[in-house]
Amino acid sequence: MLMLLLRIIQLKLYHYLVLMSFIKRISEHFHFISYLKILIIITILLFPFFQHLKLESYQKQVIADSIDENCYYFKNQEHQFVFDRHSIITNENLSEESKTIEILSNIPEDLIIPGEFEEVQAILISWPCHAFDSSDRLLIPFTKGFGIEYIGDTFKLVPIAYYKINLVNESPFVKIFEQLTNEIQKECPIWIRLPQASDSFLLKQWFYEKGNPLYNYKFIISEEGANSIWMRDCGPIAGYYSNMDSIALLNFEYYPNAPIDNDLPFLISNYTGYKVITSNLELEGGNFLTDGYKNFLTSTLIYESNSDTIGTTYTKKNPLSNIEIENELKSMINNNSLTILQKLTCDGGTGHLDFYIKFINENTFLINSYPKVYDNPNFPDYNILINNKKVLDTLKSVYNENYNIIEIETPPSDDGYYNNTDCQSFSLNPRTYANSLFVNKMLLFPKYSNDFDGFSPADEIAEAIYKDILPGYRIVGIDCRAMIRSGGALHCLALQVPTENPIRILHKPINKSIPLSYEIPISAYVQSNIPIASVNCYWRKKSQNFWSKIKLNFDDQQFKGVIKLDDLTSTDTIQYYIEAINANEKKGLKPITAPNGYFYITFESNEPIQSVYAKLFPNPINDNTVIFLKLNKPETVKIEIYDCLGKLIRSVFNGSLYRGEFIKQLNFLEFGIGIYYMKICIGQDQKMLPFLKLN
Repeated sequence: MLMLLLRIIQLKLYHYLVLMSFIKRISEHFHFISYLKILIIITILLFPFFQHLKLESYQKQVIADSIDENCYYFKNQEHQFVFDRHSIITNENLSEESKTIEILSNIPEDLIIPGEFEEVQAILISWPCHAFDSSDRLLIPFTKGFGIEYIGDTFKLVPIAYYKINLVNESPFVKIFEQLTNEIQKECPIWIRLPQASDSFLLKQWFYEKGNPLYNYKFIISEEGANSIWMRDCGPIAGYYSNMDSIALLNFEYYPNAPIDNDLPFLISNYTGYKVITSNLELEGGNFLTDGYKNFLTSTLIYESNSDTIGTTYTKKNPLSNIEIENELKSMINNNSLTILQKLTCDGGTGHLDFYIKFINENTFLINSYPKVYDNPNFPDYNILINNKKVLDTLKSVYNENYNIIEIETPPSDDGYYNNTDCQSFSLNPRTYANSLFVNKMLLFPKYSNDFDGFSPADEIAEAIYKDILPGYRIVGIDCRAMIRSGGALHCLALQVPTENPIRILHKPINKSIPLSYEIPISAYVQSNIPIASVNCYWRKKSQNFWSKIKLNFDDQQFKGVIKLDDLTSTDTIQYYIEAINANEKKGLKPITAPNGYFYITFESNEPIQSVYAKLFPNPINDNTVIFLKLNKPETVKIEIYDCLGKLIRSVFNGSLYRGEFIKQLNFLEFGIGIYYMKICIGQDQKMLPFLKLN
């Protein structure tokens, strides 16, 4: 581009000299020629600038027009390309440079892959960019220096002349990245992948002009470009080893048509110095979940991805059997517990678990649920999800207990109804609240409304659920309606980089009612590569605004202590959290949001315990009223509404629910003013909840 502009200037200067000679000859006869002379000079000198503006405008229009159509963005883009693969394999321009990254030949025996809810040093994202050829035509990036141009039903490989980052304000993707970046940098540094160093100045200037300057960031320059924006799927999975002294980057194979992104772990290694552990398995980060201790989850997609013969850049690879696949993945996680769940078929084409499952902590799942309207022959995922929940319900956490399972309902369409109840239509807009992102003391979740449109009550319920299960966290929603159509949301866009020298505190929260006692034992297991100087428990009664401290002493591999209480009644609630400090004075907290977030203890009274825990809020009811249920085990549940005369008005639910917490929004639009009763039957127990409608 620079050479082109210089050539234009050179030609225009030549024309300028010729014109000036002519003007000089006639200027003696015409006075106004002096003004004409000035005008011509200005026009000639500014011509390249206006040509550049014209090109800028053209590029922006090309980018804007390609936002929803360019399959470059789609997660399941592997299925978008139908090539003559042999022509790609034999193309001499596709040779790869050898890497000089330090590789760990053996998997460390003490490798620990932390949970996403643990402390991080940074979050990685890949800013959207587009590739152009020398004629400024948009290309689909393929490999280093080459992109794909479609000509009718055929394609050809074309040299990539340059990349241009997407800074089109009207782009819905850019708006999401802008919000994502602004929120992340409030909690930790954000590392942004860009295709060229000059883009860093453009991006900083763009944020500055937006009134939200970058201040907590690092740029990762990928001169090879980028295939996609899905950092979660192509980026490295990081883990600790050597007594948590070091961080390793697990590098799995990415989609065959994304060789640039496939090398991303090596790029991150170059920037961080972290060593790389490689595997020949094709596995995306969004399909790899862990509780940080003993359990790892993936889907049956891993069988499909590794049983074919198509490798990176569509080169031939050896297919693997299911046993070989399982053994390879188990070796990468040091033979910890591996659960392979049936993949969903209506999730937009990815088959990734992060679409509908999230580890909230080491003993809690958040899982998507489909309303009853999805229970039809054209939506197989309804029953697949039920069966997967049954599997999850059998798993044991690091505390050797069943996980807490919290359900969150699938978001409706913008009008508040579930319109896409068949597999094909749902796949085109696969909304979910589970594809959320932990960033230290913040959680970002995808929502599907804004101040002007969309169905905000559903988003408000999702936000309330997150606030309930994540006390002390800053919960922020970002409208992902434009993004979700491409097969992903916030979790897919970003990747955690775990903190160095972590302090990991393992403590089984009490968080329940216990027999009334004036002495409550507290214990915690603490991991650190630096000696621990002290471990303390801070506690208070709910009514108090100050914290008391007790020291936990090391005993039998754990730190133990006792909360001693006075003037305790069965109506009191105790709040507490744990603090560990190492010899370098680094502090670790459990929960990470303490003291704003904390665990709790309540006490059993002599009154009969109601086995049905149900709550309707708010009451009197409005358009946002929901029913909250808590089950300690799988049960049959029946919910009915009666008027004050005992007449059945509506059957709300009749079926089976699994152990965990459930929140369901209710619609009372057709109800008249008056008093009503909700009858809730769970197993053999029942409860009546009176409620009032005022308008």
